[in-house]
Amino acid sequence: FQAFIFLETTTDFMLSVGPWVNNCVGWGNQKFFILFLFWGSVMCLFAALSLAPYIFMHFQDLLHGQLKDIQLLIGFLLYSLFGICLMLFAAMHFHLSCSNLTTIEQFAKNSLKRRRKVYDNIYDLGDKKENFTQVFGTSPLFWFIPIFTTPGDGLCWPTNDSFISNV
Repeated sequence: FQAFIFLETTTDFMLSVGPWVNNCVGWGNQKFFILFLFWGSVMCLFAALSLAPYIFMHFQDLLHGQLKDIQLLIGFLLYSLFGICLMLFAAMHFHLSCSNLTTIEQFAKNSLKRRRKVYDNIYDLGDKKENFTQVFGTSPLFWFIPIFTTPGDGLCWPTNDSFISNV
């Protein structure tokens, strides 16, 4: 019965984001999606920091109402805001990968919690590093490079033996 609720909420969620996402983030592309968020946020924050000296040079002019370089301020604010939002989104996905969850599974877990039902993740191997390597691979050298290093075949995954033995 719990599996049915999980599938029901997952299907509802997938139907609600399907037209906009156009593809589900899963085994074959989760690492690339997380790296896209991470490196996108790094680039936005780098651009904001590059504009920061010009903003501080013209700060007195901005206070006195002289808006000759308003595009620098707008660029700085947009890069900062977008970079921070992407960094928070990337941090959430790094956290999910350390629990061996996808966003759909996290959504189902939260939905079951609201219904006061238990969600047991049999794919959570218990160790954050083990879970992380299930997404990013075993070699730390390649963790932040967008090359395919995800172990497995996408059909069978290691499971938590302690959970299996308790069932």
